[in-house]
Amino acid sequence: MPTSKQALKNLLAQGRTDLVLQKIIADTKLHADQHFHNQAAALSGRWSTSERNNNLGTLSAEEYKIEKDRINHAVLALIDAFPEKPALLQWILIAATGVLVLYLLFKFMGREDSMQLTVYVQDAAGKPISELQNKGKVIVDFGNDRRAPLIGENGRTNLGEIPEKFRGETIPIVLEAEGYESLEPDKKYVLDGKQVYYLVRRDNSLGTIQGIVQTRDGSQFIAGALVMIDHDTTTLSDSLGRFRIVLPEKMHKHEYLLTVKKAGFKDANEMFKPKTTPADIRLEK
Repeated sequence: MPTSKQALKNLLAQGRTDLVLQKIIADTKLHADQHFHNQAAALSGRWSTSERNNNLGTLSAEEYKIEKDRINHAVLALIDAFPEKPALLQWILIAATGVLVLYLLFKFMGREDSMQLTVYVQDAAGKPISELQNKGKVIVDFGNDRRAPLIGENGRTNLGEIPEKFRGETIPIVLEAEGYESLEPDKKYVLDGKQVYYLVRRDNSLGTIQGIVQTRDGSQFIAGALVMIDHDTTTLSDSLGRFRIVLPEKMHKHEYLLTVKKAGFKDANEMFKPKTTPADIRLEK
């Protein structure tokens, strides 16, 4: 091997795993025994895949570190197993040792007993919703195991340590976020190792204002009462004193001022919070 073992180990200690693999691949390309060349090429492919997935954000920091450590251990084992001037018998023994080392690495370090699910919460245009970050939750049930992690940066939520037995199963995914609902509430999601894109939209809960207008003692409903929302939008109560209006999304708030007027009665002002019981407006003469 033109590049010494110690030089390769020094590069590995400096975090240049990619360069170490390139040198091993180049140095063993024309060698009679292609075992080490093939092993280095396979590890190089794993390294590239890990870097790409990390850049795409499909791996957590912990998963990325674990994969790098596994590859570095395998590369170090490959360097130690490669002799400076191997004889044929030594090559055979080294090849067997290398296969055993890699087998043990995959068996004890790369063993997969669980799965991971990554859910991206996005709007209809495929964009993350900033106001849901660290507020909204994605609720997923794996049998009796309910997970409810917060929605993270860029709408991403990771659920790890999912038992392998759920692979291929249909899983329910529910959004818990005030003012939002699923765009596809009946859609089924299959746990197959792929990312899930969960599309949501504004619901009307924050913009729905409703109530009833009555006399002070509640003995009569008041029809035709003018109900003004934040001194802007208006509606009228019906024959049973009921009123209901749904505001456009741009006007949604967590609290509204209701001003109610009716000839022969004093004006009434009340604060109304959506997603609660209907407003009970009592007018005095």
